[in-house]
Amino acid sequence: MRSFRKQTGNITEFAAAFTVFLSMALPLLNISFVPIRYLFCQAIVSDLANSLAHCEKRSDADKMLRQDQSWKSKLANFGVTVENERLEIIATTSDGKAKLILRQGQSIPAEWLPNDPKGPFIYSLALRTSCRIAPAVGADGGIPGLSGPITLPVSGVSQWENVSPNPKNTRYFIEE
Repeated sequence: MRSFRKQTGNITEFAAAFTVFLSMALPLLNISFVPIRYLFCQAIVSDLANSLAHCEKRSDADKMLRQDQSWKSKLANFGVTVENERLEIIATTSDGKAKLILRQGQSIPAEWLPNDPKGPFIYSLALRTSCRIAPAVGADGGIPGLSGPITLPVSGVSQWENVSPNPKNTRYFIEE
């Protein structure tokens, strides 16, 4: 005669294993949104830095950064808040031995202008920001990156294209 054994506990064992799986998988899934959103930030900021570096004058780049806020709204759609954006001009000697970093509003010293005998210089425009990147599910005040937003620095650098002098005056476009 065949003996039938009652199989009990299958559902409870499965439920326990499934609960353990979910308790590990959901936070990992939640965290996985942060690096993806960071890559979006990096791509958008780098593209904007490239666009700003193609402006005719340095003041035009400053103005474009202040007026065109579409890049911030793109990032806001991905759950990213942009804070503290600033432009910098980086002047480097061609051999790379000396570097000068100028923040917005600072003028370029005469010895770093394109016509200086110590040149040629390589000019770059850097856009630096702080981005608050939220995980997929979370609230303010949680553990940064796990259940709350984490603030990460994001920057984009592109070579300044226009190092020629303005024909209307004696200044370089990078100075204006």
